[in-house]
Amino acid sequence: MIDSKLLKIRSRVGELKAEIDRLKSDAVPVPQAAALARVDAIVERLKAAGDQTLNALAGRLTHQVTGYVQLVDVDHGRNPDAPAQIMAAIDSEKLRSSLHSRVKSAYSEISDVASPSEIQARIAKLTVELESTERQDFKLSNELCVPQRADVDPRLLLGG
Repeated sequence: MIDSKLLKIRSRVGELKAEIDRLKSDAVPVPQAAALARVDAIVERLKAAGDQTLNALAGRLTHQVTGYVQLVDVDHGRNPDAPAQIMAAIDSEKLRSSLHSRVKSAYSEISDVASPSEIQARIAKLTVELESTERQDFKLSNELCVPQRADVDPRLLLGG
């Protein structure tokens, strides 16, 4: 039977590894200001492309005898961003405002926000704790004659 102290140590190793993986996976959102700046950049990019798309559409407008105006699909369905580009070209401020509202709403439900430098600092701190905890696990496993974890750090096995 595995000692309760060893079980706690092994549990902590798993928690630390999971947290480090989560932080490295970009699952932690950037600060709201950075997200809003990204929205602004996207809207500007869409607006620039949308201006070109609108100019191309305007060049292809056809007016039939009945007065029916038909928009011809300029890109023939190859550009999935075309509707957003046209929206941005027509009213970029309304699109920007709508997206800002959605981002702010999403951030009202998020509690774990960190800047990239804060994330790197947390990863470094957790990595130090993980290495220490793994050494404790390795030492206690040897003392109790319990098999090592399958994911034991190879450096520990080699005396590192």
